[in-house]
Amino acid sequence: MVTPQARIRIPVLFLAGFLYFVFRIYLHDWYIDTDAWGFIHYGQVLLQEGVFVADSNKLLVDLVGLIPAYLDCPILFPLITAVFGSAACLALYELILYLTGHRGYALAGWGIILLSPVLYWLVLACNSVVYATCFLMGSLYFFTREDSHKGSTFLVLAALSRPEPFVLIVFAAGHFFWQWKQKVLPTVQFSGLLIKLALPPVVWLAANFYKTGNVFYSFQLAQTYTKSTGQNYQGADFPRHLFEVLSTYYFNYVALAFCTIGLLFCLKKIRRLRFIYGFLVLSTLGYWVLAPFDIPLLERYLLPIFFYLVIFAALTFNEVGSRWNPSFPPLNKKNSLAVILPVLFLTLFIHLPAHSVIERIITFHKGFDQDIPKVADHLRWKLSEGGAKKLNVLASERRAAHLKYLLYEYHSRLSISSPRGIYLNKTSFLEEEVEWIVYAPNDLYPMDSAFYIFDLLSEEGLKKQGMHVGKTIKISENTQMLHLVR
Repeated sequence: MVTPQARIRIPVLFLAGFLYFVFRIYLHDWYIDTDAWGFIHYGQVLLQEGVFVADSNKLLVDLVGLIPAYLDCPILFPLITAVFGSAACLALYELILYLTGHRGYALAGWGIILLSPVLYWLVLACNSVVYATCFLMGSLYFFTREDSHKGSTFLVLAALSRPEPFVLIVFAAGHFFWQWKQKVLPTVQFSGLLIKLALPPVVWLAANFYKTGNVFYSFQLAQTYTKSTGQNYQGADFPRHLFEVLSTYYFNYVALAFCTIGLLFCLKKIRRLRFIYGFLVLSTLGYWVLAPFDIPLLERYLLPIFFYLVIFAALTFNEVGSRWNPSFPPLNKKNSLAVILPVLFLTLFIHLPAHSVIERIITFHKGFDQDIPKVADHLRWKLSEGGAKKLNVLASERRAAHLKYLLYEYHSRLSISSPRGIYLNKTSFLEEEVEWIVYAPNDLYPMDSAFYIFDLLSEEGLKKQGMHVGKTIKISENTQMLHLVR
């Protein structure tokens, strides 16, 4: 029976989590991270032209991106993502409470995840991993409670958010097959569950084929992107990035220690916890399989794994507490605050260096993002005076979607190339007919494509192309507009 206290607890914790994310977004002047502009622009194109140009492996997030695009209110996107972020924290709370019966451990796990700078950053970026993690936690909660129908439904939603959970679909299908063989699951229910689980792969493959004619297009694209992003952290830049990763995520290593102990402590309960063990191992495999043998340190891959580590940490404390003197106050289930307050204060202290790293990254991107409306104004002026002339612009891939959203009324006359595209095609400004360059050198990653562009922009490089910089317009200290002429 659900008590009045339990009914109150759920909305209060959910609202507290949501308001935390709203407050953090407010502190950054309602800032929207550059990656989110891509989803909003894709929604804009789908609404206006009926053309699906988004990445097929993030179907649910593409649909959510339709809302801010339709209402022309971009800030709605991170606010909607905050709903999913707070729901993921709440699902973790409910799961820990169900497994341990200890509200203190559940509140501590909820607070640790809520205060995670990684989750906050990904909410701000409207990253699809937030949506997938929310549904994965819901799936894990219901599977642990032996509710196959709700568990499989949430797993399907997770797989429609990102393709990495497909490996968990195979795991769930194998579990249902075992139940069917043991006569625990009727044939009709078994068939229905298999059909439901087959939905995300079929939709994903069909969307890829419809868009490109290649059913595996999104998977291959994800591998290419992940590996090319890993170029950021090679060579002389790698030690700096490794230090930042350790300072940002070293709490994960603390959790990993508790997780290892918890894995050993709970082996005798592995039948009851089989889904938690399976999700931890297979999610790790599923998220890192995108970059086989070349794993870059990307923060978003750590998020769902961090949730599993916190679960096992809570199970560790609960196991130790059950073997300890139950009258000892910190481990007494009636004294939840004695458990949660020290843990949350310690967590907040440990997270402070991580938050400072995230703040620096956000501040770095904001320096360029705030220039994009000014760049759009200049290009709008050029397009309005150019008659039917088409304008070819080179801009960082991270800023291109923002520009396309602001200049959508001129989309038929505006072509935006990216440094990465020119590098991969081994072309030049002359071949791409680039007329204007949004030149923000610090915004270019330390990748091969950046050096390739710098070579093209050198005096010798421009001379070889039969071009030169005819005019320079200063947008800010970070950004200039370069006009290339033959």
